[in-house]
Amino acid sequence: PNAFMTDFSRWTPVIGSSFYGYIIKSAFNITAGKGDMTVSWKADLEKSGLYDIYVYIPRINSMGMISFSGTFGSRSFGMSGQNESNQQYTIETMGNSELVSLPIDREIGWKLLGSFDLPAGTSTITLSNEGNQGQTICADAVKWVYVEDNQR
Repeated sequence: PNAFMTDFSRWTPVIGSSFYGYIIKSAFNITAGKGDMTVSWKADLEKSGLYDIYVYIPRINSMGMISFSGTFGSRSFGMSGQNESNQQYTIETMGNSELVSLPIDREIGWKLLGSFDLPAGTSTITLSNEGNQGQTICADAVKWVYVEDNQR
């Protein structure tokens, strides 16, 4: 399904080779806080069924930083001020919601949030800025992958 991002006005746009994208590799970052700042992706699911939902996690260097360079120079963002960090995602569809806490480690690429039995219609994934002190929350890309029909 086609997905689009909403509610990102307080997040910082970034461009770099470690982010997902075909023409422009970009994402949005924000410093971790209380969870009061969010960014959302929405997709219109054409059919109900079991979907795997993935988020894209960019490359993190050995210092625990997301690094990128662009027109205005290079910069790094810390993924965590502590050894472990998580990103908090909420999956919402038709009035139902489920919170998923995704551990962030050095593994890059598409990470599975989980498999969800979803009805046809609008599905929303929301990422909050809740996290550890010193952590940068990175909102890159989300994809819904249809697995099977839920009519049993």
